[in-house]
Amino acid sequence: MPSPSTDPLNFYALCTALEVEISQGDWGAVSDRLKGWAAEFRGTLVEPVDRQRLVKFGMALLNSGDVADCRGLAPVFRPACPEAIARLHEMLIDPAIGFESRWFAGQILAKLNQFDAMAVLVATIESPDEMTASIAMDTLSHFGKTEIDLLTGELERSSPSEGHGQGSPRRCIVRALAQISDLLVIAPLLSVVCDTDPAIRLLAIGALSAFDDDRILPILLEALRDTSAPVRKAALTSLGAKAQYQQRFQSSPTHPPQTSIDWLTYFQPLTLDLNLEVATQAVIAIGRLRSEAATEVLIALLNAPLTPTPQALATVRALLQNANPRTIAALLDACALKSPSQISITIEIIRGLGRLHNSAVMLNAATLLVNWCEQYLGERSGLPLGERDPALLQAIAYSLGNLGQPIGRSWLDRLSSDPRDRVRITANVAIQKLDSAPSTDIDEV
Repeated sequence: MPSPSTDPLNFYALCTALEVEISQGDWGAVSDRLKGWAAEFRGTLVEPVDRQRLVKFGMALLNSGDVADCRGLAPVFRPACPEAIARLHEMLIDPAIGFESRWFAGQILAKLNQFDAMAVLVATIESPDEMTASIAMDTLSHFGKTEIDLLTGELERSSPSEGHGQGSPRRCIVRALAQISDLLVIAPLLSVVCDTDPAIRLLAIGALSAFDDDRILPILLEALRDTSAPVRKAALTSLGAKAQYQQRFQSSPTHPPQTSIDWLTYFQPLTLDLNLEVATQAVIAIGRLRSEAATEVLIALLNAPLTPTPQALATVRALLQNANPRTIAALLDACALKSPSQISITIEIIRGLGRLHNSAVMLNAATLLVNWCEQYLGERSGLPLGERDPALLQAIAYSLGNLGQPIGRSWLDRLSSDPRDRVRITANVAIQKLDSAPSTDIDEV
């Protein structure tokens, strides 16, 4: 038993009273007593055994108390760190414990004003248990000025020379800041966009992309030249969206004019990036520009013989998003340039035409598709339809049916006689669509 001189605010008497109230199941009294004691005691219990006892009482309350009893318990656990952090973490990651108790454990960890507690929350984001990860992310996203200041201070004290790695303190801090949707995190994130650790740069770029702030655009443009491919891709993703919205705002008379940026000069060089994911993301970003110059760049890329298939497929989708007679004709022309090994690109183009919903271009698309079929699949092509790739013929039937134009009927009649079931059935369903009222789109059989 501690002596009166060493017993902080009569901690032994507190424990004795709590044991009685817990045995009686009076959780309201337990909560009031703990909170009242914590309001007067602002330090840390010296003896580990005392910290463990305090944690035991707090955990019992979290497990059995109601919502009102469990609110505002962070000051109760604060004098018991680091034991409190370990036990709260155990509760947070235990799927056998109820959601409310685990949620309160996460909230308390966030309010302990201890970097070690925040590090636990950040590590929990990557938990394989979906609920655990969700609680951690939700908790971090609601951090306020106090928590942000604590993280920023730790970041300033950390050094890039401390080493990289999944568990490095510096990466942990930046990952925590990246989860917070508060303008206060912009400044500390900007301070690490040139960090030697590419994972930190990626976290910073990804998080900054969510904010609309004048300081961020130059950083994103510079990140397009980063040595790390994931960082370049993240910057491209963000800038593609910003370019699309900027053009939309500039076309609106109710929105103030913005500084004009020649986005194509930034995006086009990256279509040749050595990293295929970056090069493909550049295509997506260019497609969002919806300008004639962007369209010409995409058409040239699609026709280039060395364009990798994944990038070519993304190019097809980008052109279809801005479909007009010029792009439709260019897409069908590109089909003639593709080798048999690139049949997936041709099929993507043909099927993409069947997904058009703009009535102004649907007739044009059907006409051009029928003409293409006559030229490359007709009798003069020298190869019977029955020997053509069934996936290609099925795509043609699908698109002619969805486009809903009578001009496609003759080719659908031919395809309905194909000896292969998948082609014949799709063609017959397409014919039914032409002959009946509009219905839902035809799916491949």
